[in-house]
Amino acid sequence: AARAETCACIQPPATASPRAEGTWRHRSQSLPPISPSKARSVARRSMLAPARAHHLFNTASSGSKGVRLLVEQGLLGDSAADLARFLLDNDGKLDQDMVGDLLGSDEEKSKGALKLVISSLQLEGLPLDSGIRRMIATIKLPGEAQKINRVIEAFAARFCECNPAVFSHADDAHVIAYSLIMLNVDAHNDK
Repeated sequence: AARAETCACIQPPATASPRAEGTWRHRSQSLPPISPSKARSVARRSMLAPARAHHLFNTASSGSKGVRLLVEQGLLGDSAADLARFLLDNDGKLDQDMVGDLLGSDEEKSKGALKLVISSLQLEGLPLDSGIRRMIATIKLPGEAQKINRVIEAFAARFCECNPAVFSHADDAHVIAYSLIMLNVDAHNDK
């Protein structure tokens, strides 16, 4: 019974979206600014083709290939900040499996976007399990252990940044968060 209670605390909330709970910072607080001319150009392209961008990303064979297509088509800039902005602005419209896989990948742009997406989460004053729940509501964890580890590592660093008195080091938060997630997987896996 105690194990089920521990694992149930990690499940993302079923009813409320993270935006409704006020989990997002204003984008200008967490992402680097872009020049006014680039902002107008990106805004014009994104206003003209959001459905096309969603379709290209969602129908690609992987998140990385979807991003490459969007960059080639001029629908997305080539920086980590552009990618993070795209993922945050289109939350709920993109294939969540592909987004999680993309953010967990080892590519430099993906790592930068992961840090920016995680930095948009407001984790101040939350217990670790609630912070994990908030992160999981934003990023669907990929299936590969190394990719999960990258996401949890970024989360742990952000959690410790927001709650410096809870853990003495981000590695402590990382080990506990990863363990909670693995316990949750084990509890809900029929095998």
